[in-house]
Amino acid sequence: MNSKFKKIALFAFCSAIAMSAALYGCADSDVDVNKTGSLGYEKSVGNELYSYDVFSDHIVLTGYKGEEETVIIPETIDEKTVTVISSGTFRDISGKVKSVRIPNTVTTIEIGSFTGNSLESIEINADNPLFEIENGALTNKDKTVLLAFPGKSDIEEFTVPDTVSVVPAGVFSGCKNLKKITVPSSVKEVATFAFMGSGITQMELPEGVERIGMGVFWNCTSLETLTLPKSLKTIDNPETTCQSCTALKTVKGYDSTDAAKIVECEGLNAKYESLGE
Repeated sequence: MNSKFKKIALFAFCSAIAMSAALYGCADSDVDVNKTGSLGYEKSVGNELYSYDVFSDHIVLTGYKGEEETVIIPETIDEKTVTVISSGTFRDISGKVKSVRIPNTVTTIEIGSFTGNSLESIEINADNPLFEIENGALTNKDKTVLLAFPGKSDIEEFTVPDTVSVVPAGVFSGCKNLKKITVPSSVKEVATFAFMGSGITQMELPEGVERIGMGVFWNCTSLETLTLPKSLKTIDNPETTCQSCTALKTVKGYDSTDAAKIVECEGLNAKYESLGE
């Protein structure tokens, strides 16, 4: 992959995470997590473990810089309640960190908060009123928003809840131990880099999926077969869909979609198999 494409891909990835955070972030309050022009914003500071934004009545976490094996997010910082985990807070954290425990004070967790993590688990209290753990994955309480998955979980198979309509950007990125991910027909969109670098060996997207974003299966080096539905209307940058999928042998799809364009990606040895018009 040339450096120009890497830069474009990185920009697209960051943009997708930011957009997903804005569109699908889970909140149970009217807090504006964007500090620019936000009511009550005071300053951006940090301590030995966190960077964070200080508001008049709450704290927004923006980054973690420690190396604790188990991170227990505090309920308060500077005598103010920690209520928000913003996009990127636990992205690409130290490999020494194995788990993160989220307190009940947190009411908002943005999409992208844990993208690219190397965690073995994400933990919440059993009585948490807003969030749940579904087979290792962090979701909102009614399971309509898939928020995060621990990158080094030993879970090998995961079924996306049938209450989910969007598989968010980067949510399974880097999950090497995940061999099988089942996507239900409730899903309409699989967002940018959703499965990037995961360990999946095959993927069949169901009828109902209408859009897949840029680089959804990028660097899935164990992926051998990909089956796409007739309902698919849009593939963003199909030449990036399976970029660096070195084991890919077959892409199955319908001629009325752009599925055939996927195998045209430079460096792929996969063939296209038509399932009809």
